[in-house]
Amino acid sequence: TASLVRGDAVALPFRDGAFDGVHCVAPIPHLPTEGERRQSIADVARVLRPNGLFLASAWAHDQDRFRSGPVDVSVPWRRSGGQAVPRFYHLFRSGELDDLARAAHLAVLRSWREGDNCVILARR
Repeated sequence: TASLVRGDAVALPFRDGAFDGVHCVAPIPHLPTEGERRQSIADVARVLRPNGLFLASAWAHDQDRFRSGPVDVSVPWRRSGGQAVPRFYHLFRSGELDDLARAAHLAVLRSWREGDNCVILARR
C-alpha cells in the first residue's frame, strides 16, 4: 500500500531515522534561501537511518539557457489550462549540492551531471 503525506521540505513530518533512503527530485531548488536549502538537507539527514542513502537532483546553473545569468531565476510553469505562472528556481553551481550535503554531515559517495541536472548520492 502507498500513502501520501503532505509536509514542509525544511521540517519533514517524519520521525528520526525513519527511512533507508530519500530521493529528492524537486523541492530543494525551489527553496529561496541558502538557509532553507541547508535546513532541508539537514532534515533529510535526520530522517535517514544510519547508512541511509540520499539521492538528489537539481537544475545546473551552467545549462546553455542559464549560464550567463543569475543563479536565482523565475521560470514560467504552464498549468493544464495553458496559464503560465512564475516558479522560483535556485540553479546549482558545480559542487554546491555536495557542499550542502557535507554540511548536513552526509558522506558524498558520488556527484555527477546528468543532462541539465547536478546529481548527488550521499550516505548518512
